[in-house]
Amino acid sequence: MGGIRAGPVAAAAAVGATLIGAALVAALQPSGSPTGAPTSAAAAPSPSRRAEPPDASTTGVVAGTALRRVDGLEVVRDGAVLEGLEVRGALVIAADNVTVRNTRIVTDTERYPVHVREGVVGALLEHIEVDNQGSSGKGIYFDGGTGSVRYADVHSAEDGIAISADGVLVEHSYVHHLHRTSTSHNDAIQIRRGHGITIRYNNLQAYNDLTGDHLNAAIQIGSLVGDEPIAGLQVIGNWMNGGNVTVNGGGRGEVASAVYRDNRFGRDYRFGVAGNLENSVWDSSNVFDDNDEPARGSG
Repeated sequence: MGGIRAGPVAAAAAVGATLIGAALVAALQPSGSPTGAPTSAAAAPSPSRRAEPPDASTTGVVAGTALRRVDGLEVVRDGAVLEGLEVRGALVIAADNVTVRNTRIVTDTERYPVHVREGVVGALLEHIEVDNQGSSGKGIYFDGGTGSVRYADVHSAEDGIAISADGVLVEHSYVHHLHRTSTSHNDAIQIRRGHGITIRYNNLQAYNDLTGDHLNAAIQIGSLVGDEPIAGLQVIGNWMNGGNVTVNGGGRGEVASAVYRDNRFGRDYRFGVAGNLENSVWDSSNVFDDNDEPARGSG
């Protein structure tokens, strides 16, 4: 069935527009950079939280990485590894155990710059940058497919990361400078379905310091997809700032169980740190970043 459906190569690489599968991946590697073996989302251990929040210097494409430009891609071959690309268009993951590493996705799509489709398992998005160019998309969308995001730099979208899937892990990532539209409801991370989701060691900036806009939330839970409440959510060791409330923990039976601990909060919210924390543990280790005083949520 092929492996990767792609548009024409926009850089000067000597490859054709219709290459598929491993041939395209290998052809688009920077010189001397191997494609490597298929990698699952759980393959690499995760270090603990750094002393400082993730920012543009610790996330996104590793400095010095050579990138080759391609048009939008749909990956349909299990175990594919994409490295060293600048994707001008949407990246769709429609296969299992796909790894995307040291890659920049640039698109003004109003939908999903990175789309992990229903039924996909083991996606790993590592050291990627997602630039939605001031459009109204969801930077990364786990649309029933699951996987991990590590060291991602996501910006210029309406929402940073949207999750409607089980077992998603987001860590060591930087979501910032979201783009408001006349109808937007901007969230750094938005969760509408899923069990066993972990959000840890990220810098989630709902507040846009360039415009002075609080936007909606760093973490927004609600408007469930389906009937099952969210269960086993862990939000640990993040830096979060902004929003009407920084954490909107859901209500109306939308959450069965969640834990928030060791998070640090800024003060650029409109109304408060957190609200609607139904069926959720809000630990005393959640503090304001400026003085280490407890940051208290409300039920």
